[in-house]
Amino acid sequence: MTKPGYEHTVAHIHHIPDECTIIEFKADFYKSIKKHYSHAFFADNDLHSLQISTTPETEFLHFQLMRLLFSRNYGKLQLDGIVLDIIEKTLGAIAEPRNEKKISARLKKNHLITIEQAKAFIIEEFDNDISLIDIADECCISPFHFSRIFKTFTSCSPYQFLLSVRLKNAEMLLKTSASPIADVAYVSGFNSVEHFTASFTARYSLSPGRFREQYV
Repeated sequence: MTKPGYEHTVAHIHHIPDECTIIEFKADFYKSIKKHYSHAFFADNDLHSLQISTTPETEFLHFQLMRLLFSRNYGKLQLDGIVLDIIEKTLGAIAEPRNEKKISARLKKNHLITIEQAKAFIIEEFDNDISLIDIADECCISPFHFSRIFKTFTSCSPYQFLLSVRLKNAEMLLKTSASPIADVAYVSGFNSVEHFTASFTARYSLSPGRFREQYV
């Protein structure tokens, strides 16, 4: 994320570049959101940009954002809502930094594209009953080896990544639609309402119904 009017540089730990998306605020939009945050990013004029590693949630939000932009069938309010959600996730990651393992240049060179391909496959197919073998086959790698390197790159297992994407989709639907909770569960890839309710409550400390009440 970059403040308006400043130049920025994207730096990489290794000589192998990572994929990144840059959100550059327009001046008017930046002024409006600045009023609602006390984070140092908005208060410190010497802090011009923030760069963080993604999480399953921000990966999914980014996918939704790009899908809408390429479809050319969207409303500005819908896009702004996703951008604001990305901002909240980004600031939360800065406030509570994760202890990330350093990934060797050799591992990045051999498997960075593989992991990006796997994440894209999971995000596109999250509403289907996909298996570890399905993802590994998509990436042309053995399931055991894939599972190990995926966790090295993302700090979570393929299933945890998939679960986070499904829960994020459910969260967005609960906020923005009046669909029955059972429909939200199945559209988000859960095979039972009970599993969805238990997983959602464990993640958000609220049942889906109680969570939705906050946005009615």
